[in-house]
Amino acid sequence: MQVELSNSEIHGLEPREQLFLVGLRLAAGVKPPRFLDVRREDVIGAGVLARSNWMLTHFASGLAPVLEGQDRLWLEGKTLRWQSKIMKINAVLVDQSTLVARALEDSGHRYVFFKGIHQQHQIYRDFFLRPSGDIDLLVPRKSFRAVVDLLGSIGFNPKFERSLWWETFLGERHLYPDTGDYRAIDLHNGLQQPGTPGPANLGAFFDPDAVISHRGQHWQVVPRRLLPLVPAMNLIKGLVSKSKMITHAWDLSQLLGHGQTARVAAFLEVAAEQRLTGTALIALRILHALFPHNYSDMEARLAKVMPGVSDADLLLTLLESPAQSALPRRRDILVDACERHVGRMVSQSLWYGASELTRHFDQEHKAAVGT
Repeated sequence: MQVELSNSEIHGLEPREQLFLVGLRLAAGVKPPRFLDVRREDVIGAGVLARSNWMLTHFASGLAPVLEGQDRLWLEGKTLRWQSKIMKINAVLVDQSTLVARALEDSGHRYVFFKGIHQQHQIYRDFFLRPSGDIDLLVPRKSFRAVVDLLGSIGFNPKFERSLWWETFLGERHLYPDTGDYRAIDLHNGLQQPGTPGPANLGAFFDPDAVISHRGQHWQVVPRRLLPLVPAMNLIKGLVSKSKMITHAWDLSQLLGHGQTARVAAFLEVAAEQRLTGTALIALRILHALFPHNYSDMEARLAKVMPGVSDADLLLTLLESPAQSALPRRRDILVDACERHVGRMVSQSLWYGASELTRHFDQEHKAAVGT
């Protein structure tokens, strides 16, 4: 059979990659102008690719309605099995979130759940669209150590000794349940890693009125106005670390109404307030590669962002393993994330250099003591 496919930015993509892109664009409401013959092996390949990127539910919502016969039955069946598995994985995190939130609120600590199941619920009103491996929890830097102790008292403890690199530069510590479950609490005191800018006012993310509710429990989450900044920052983090990031691109585009002018303008406004305009423009450049028709009104402005990186390069980075992609380079990301401001670029470069040096010494120390 045939399904519609965009003419642009598909050269160099394998059939399964093309079909994965078709499914996402259809799910986003895009109606591309030309047709592509679909073979059974391509449907299977695209489904496997979507699952490996944790995007099967979104992908199938776009592609399944235009498929026929056995192809449609296969994709719908695979998606149902996937959703059943997600229910089992994420239900544990929902229960853990309740336990953690109660302890934090009883002790008077400020906190914010972000990313993972909590962001899914904020965007889609559903905890079970994608599997999550941990609970991301943001607390003020001054209460970081106290929260580590508090969570230890309810059964979440670090497996490894304290690390200067993890706590000072990454601003994180992983705490694992005493039950032996592998799903950790990823405790943060910041929202971005060395080498790219973070928000200017982290305190704005702690808003007592920003909550989601579940079974009578109210959880503190990222304020709605600031929420698009989280997947945008994670897109930059993914580019730098060469990690999978298609879920962040999808979430951001969903929050922006897949290119609604008013929402994009509001996103750029709040990004400017947090000194993250460069981050926002890089994220929008990525969305333009995924959904060129949706973000076409920004094409001229986005053409100046990472000009040495083509949309085809960005698509390959998004759809496949970013670790295999040579582009974009760290310096390309840094220049535009810092809006070509020399002082900010130097500051971020020095902070990144200090981070890498500390990471090296941490690794040597662990090797020496056998941890």
